[in-house]
Amino acid sequence: RYYDQIDSVSTDVTQGVYLGARYLLDQGYRKICYINCPQIYRSNAERVAGVQKAMREFHLEMKPDWLVYCKHNTGEGGYEAIKRLWQSGARPQAIAAANEPIALGIMRFLYEQDIRIPEDIAIVSYEDSVLGGYAVPALTSVNIQKEYMGELAARIMLKRIRKGQEGELEHIIVEPNLVVRSSVGKC
Repeated sequence: RYYDQIDSVSTDVTQGVYLGARYLLDQGYRKICYINCPQIYRSNAERVAGVQKAMREFHLEMKPDWLVYCKHNTGEGGYEAIKRLWQSGARPQAIAAANEPIALGIMRFLYEQDIRIPEDIAIVSYEDSVLGGYAVPALTSVNIQKEYMGELAARIMLKRIRKGQEGELEHIIVEPNLVVRSSVGKC
């Protein structure tokens, strides 16, 4: 995360979510819902901004009830969020999820309903982890380069230890990238 009073290494959350939503739109999906992290997280507004930016580029607006907030930032949270949406009668063509645990919970619910991914509904996630590549189908996800961010943060910290607290603060933003796997097809 970015904090102006200390050194920081972060990612552009809005851009990352935009990449995932834009990919869905580029593949022809128009009925997209976004399953977001709980509203208590500072990044929730940045995530929504990313989806909305992509939708605006296609002259679309997300249905207000298709922006769903999880109660928990977990697989269970994703499962319960998509269950509520599904029970309301909503039938999106694609789902963008705030992170992989949420996406995996969504995938489990859809599996239990005999809904096929990506044939019946596409899913894209954010934060990419090793688990996403092993999901069935493998999860298309935005990679925020966590390992590289950790490496940069460690370098900054070691430099501070060697030089003391002197010097200008460092703020590094690592660009996210999309990892295309098989959870998104062509609409």
